[in-house]
Amino acid sequence: MLLAARELFEGGHYSVGLGEIGRRAGVSRQAVYLHFSSRAELLNALTIIEEEADIGRLLAPVFAATSGVEALRHLIDAGAQFEPRIHAMVQATLRMQDDPTVVAANRQRMNARFAARQDVIARIESEGQLATDWDVGTATGFVWSLTAPSTFDLLVVQHGWSARKWAESTFQLLSDAFIVPTPVDRPTANAHDEAPARP
Repeated sequence: MLLAARELFEGGHYSVGLGEIGRRAGVSRQAVYLHFSSRAELLNALTIIEEEADIGRLLAPVFAATSGVEALRHLIDAGAQFEPRIHAMVQATLRMQDDPTVVAANRQRMNARFAARQDVIARIESEGQLATDWDVGTATGFVWSLTAPSTFDLLVVQHGWSARKWAESTFQLLSDAFIVPTPVDRPTANAHDEAPARP
């Protein structure tokens, strides 16, 4: 049933009912209701499954990063792989904003996304690479909005960017906005180098 629902959502049938999902899955509507009391419950279950699938592999580079800036890059790279996977479910939930269970589940997911980004920005600040005119809360809000599913949808799905271009452009914009560049060490002359001749 979940596979049938996913196929329908990915085909753009965001408002499909449980009866059609059952027909696609080859079962009766009553059989669907034995597992899910509503379309909202089915959608939430499907979204949770998709979000948890392979998430450990996607986020492993974030936790293993040697710096906060590197962690931010890996977090955005993970999003480039993750967002296409959940895009159909996100679009379906946007059409169910009159359902309080869907709204609550979406709020919980977005809060979790915000917290993950806040952890990375706090690390960047602790390493002295957050620009002085930014604070953790403001920078986190900026990252959160630029990496939101709605922004991904606008640029990748509607405007035709590749997920890779979205990731690279987003990281570059964030870097330019609030990350203090690491100083480049100047090369020093070796002790055995000859001193320049005086005129």
